[in-house]
Amino acid sequence: MEPLPGNPAVLANRADDLSASARAIRDAAEALSGLGFAGSSDAVDFIAGRAADLAGEVSAAHERYAGTAAALVTYAVELQAAHDKADEAASDLQESIRQAEDADDSLGELRRRRDSVEAADADDPSLSGIGTEITGYLAAREQHELAQQDAWSQYAQAQQDLDEAAEKAIRRIDAALANTNDGFWDRVGDFFSDIGDFLATVAEWVGKVLKTIVMGILIAIAAVVALLIVIVLIGALLAWIALVFPLLAGIGGLLLLSFLIPGLESWRTQLLAALISVAVPLVGGLLLWRIMSDLLAPDPTVTPLDPSVLTTDKAKDAQADAMSVDELNSLDDYMEIEGLTDSMGGEDRSVVDIRKVIGPDGVERWVVTLPSTQDWVATHGDTGATNDLDSNLALMLTPAEQTQYERAIMDAMSQAGIPPTDPVMLVGFSQGGIMAGHLAANRSGDYNIEAVLAYGAPIDAMNIPSSTQVLSVQHTGDVVPMLDLTDPGTNTSNHVTVQVDAHDGTIGAGSHSNDKYQDTAANSSELDAYENCFDDFSGTVVDQHQYTWQEQ
Repeated sequence: MEPLPGNPAVLANRADDLSASARAIRDAAEALSGLGFAGSSDAVDFIAGRAADLAGEVSAAHERYAGTAAALVTYAVELQAAHDKADEAASDLQESIRQAEDADDSLGELRRRRDSVEAADADDPSLSGIGTEITGYLAAREQHELAQQDAWSQYAQAQQDLDEAAEKAIRRIDAALANTNDGFWDRVGDFFSDIGDFLATVAEWVGKVLKTIVMGILIAIAAVVALLIVIVLIGALLAWIALVFPLLAGIGGLLLLSFLIPGLESWRTQLLAALISVAVPLVGGLLLWRIMSDLLAPDPTVTPLDPSVLTTDKAKDAQADAMSVDELNSLDDYMEIEGLTDSMGGEDRSVVDIRKVIGPDGVERWVVTLPSTQDWVATHGDTGATNDLDSNLALMLTPAEQTQYERAIMDAMSQAGIPPTDPVMLVGFSQGGIMAGHLAANRSGDYNIEAVLAYGAPIDAMNIPSSTQVLSVQHTGDVVPMLDLTDPGTNTSNHVTVQVDAHDGTIGAGSHSNDKYQDTAANSSELDAYENCFDDFSGTVVDQHQYTWQEQ
């Protein structure tokens, strides 16, 4: 029996996220409806009308989200029940097959005994007892066959239950979307043209499309509030002030809101960059140029690493050392592979290390090690490693878009044969840690990212799902983890940030190096309590690959 399609746990998490979004949208609609506007002018009337319109749009969006979330919650429960029924049927089938095979073995032995006795003495009274035993085993064999038929029937019923649950979910989602004429939502209905497509696309739809809509609504709300602040503070004088001042005020207001409203932390870096870009257009133009040069570049060509392409002794030695590591058992083991990965690529090429590990429970898991920034060149015609300054800027300022670096990583994981359901751990230092957090926050629908080890990386503002175990290590005074303008929040069961002095006593920017973090992990007692965070991904390396690419 093949396992039923669908992942109930992942779908339940998606439904929880959608429910939270619905609640946030409801609160935003109520806040917008309650805004008061003093005075009267064309500007005030326009903003008041826009706020009212937006409140109506947000309220409608809440109905879509709440209805869709309810449908997915119900579907997740029914999906789990179908999986449980199928698992039970598979277990019953396996047991009945085993018992039938035992009965066949016993029948064979009895028949051989009967034939032996008959050959010796056809009138032997024991023949009658043997015949009775044979009859009993034949009856038992028939019962086992009936049990197998029943198990297959139960499995077929589980498949039927799954189809019916999907149909009900589709009907409920259609009902939630029925009251809108938005052409986009009409296109969303195309996702659900049949039940097979439903299972394949619902996670992507919830994780990508709806998330984008929520953030768009939040941005619109923030923009309205920021504009109100400008009107109250500046008033009629705005008409006489240069164009740049209201832009600075509006962006500054949004930046202030990002510190006041929970959930907007991930926008601080982008808002600060926008503020600087408006104030110093030359800086803004340079940032835009470098980011677009990365985002618009063609997909890199990803290939298995051939050691013959490595041109330096350092890179060749690193590749040989990486291939010799056949056990992963500690934090500094993971950090050692990170350092070797960086050395293999350097500034000339990007390299990612992908390993299949057999954990203590015998389950196969994957450890993907992502390179840190190696190429700091930001000039036209840059053709070296994609883990460079351009992709750093794009990752931090335009996280919704896919950099060359990210596109290549996804290609390498696909080439390595990582199944979507296999547990994956991402390891990264500095930019590698940013990429690890980014993939966990934005690509968990593509791969089962269960763990992230990031160090020296600004990931505190990232919306990483609670299904991912995160350990973020930050040296005291290391400025790179501060670049997201967000202090580490309160540690939770799934997201822990550890701020620790570098083991060699280095303070500040000098502590930002893979070697120093590895030294701290190997020797600092402050990290001993976290050595077992990734026990499931520790164990014997049974397969490993390195993939490489260059900017196009």
